Amino acid sequence: MVSKIESNSLDSDKDKSLLKIDMHVHTTCSKHPFWGVDAMSCPKEVIKRAIKLGLDGIAVTDHNTTRGGLKIAKMVKEHGLQDKLIVITGTEIKSKNGDILAYGIEKDISPRMWGIETIERIQDESALAFVAHPFKGKFFNYYYGGKSSWLKQKRRVKFDGIESFNAAASVPANEMADKLASILKVSRTGGSDAHILSHIGHGLTYVDTSDFTMDGVIEAIRKGKTQVKGVNYTISRPLKLYFYKLVQLIRRSFGKGYNSCQLKQNPLAFNIFNLEIF
Repeated sequence: MVSKIESNSLDSDKDKSLLKIDMHVHTTCSKHPFWGVDAMSCPKEVIKRAIKLGLDGIAVTDHNTTRGGLKIAKMVKEHGLQDKLIVITGTEIKSKNGDILAYGIEKDISPRMWGIETIERIQDESALAFVAHPFKGKFFNYYYGGKSSWLKQKRRVKFDGIESFNAAASVPANEMADKLASILKVSRTGGSDAHILSHIGHGLTYVDTSDFTMDGVIEAIRKGKTQVKGVNYTISRPLKLYFYKLVQLIRRSFGKGYNSCQLKQNPLAFNIFNLEIF
């Protein structure tokens, strides 16, 4: 079941035997047709933030691209940080039925296919296919058509699990996602859906494995050895995100950047940008 954690309590979890992993993190590799850069966390700062929070790992799930995850995995390896942070290469793919998370993938999957085809393409790459925030978007409302058809559809659509906690989704949406995972008896993950640094860690998957590798985590998730926790959604979250997106859009129109790495050159602006003000 989903339970709430405080954003400053990540290092005080009692059960140290479980790996703490944020399974839904975006970087500046996530793009948007209007905003340009959809997430403002550059790969280098994502690594620093995750380690500072005491996370054991992150799944980098940029929109329709694996580039962010591959870049972070390469940086972690080059700096000898594999014993500090597990990087799960992934992507969040937009299908005609809603968003689908791919975990443990290095190849881009074309967006805007039907959900079934997207899931099959992901699994053809030996990766996990998880339905992202099912009641935040349109996936189950459109594709499943109703409660009575869920189990029948599960026999047709062989997805590996459901993101049962998403920090950007409402409490009722997460409760319904968790209930659906129970009904379908599938694995669960939880993630922050962070598009800015200060939101990283707001959704966590606790993975029961002693294998401190991406493959070990993927296998444990496949077997359903997970628990999820997160900070409940409040209206301040999108207000903070879209304030920064608006400022980024304005600055970009003047040829100036506003992602976390560019801001690092201006310490005052960087500190203001990442304040926990909401």
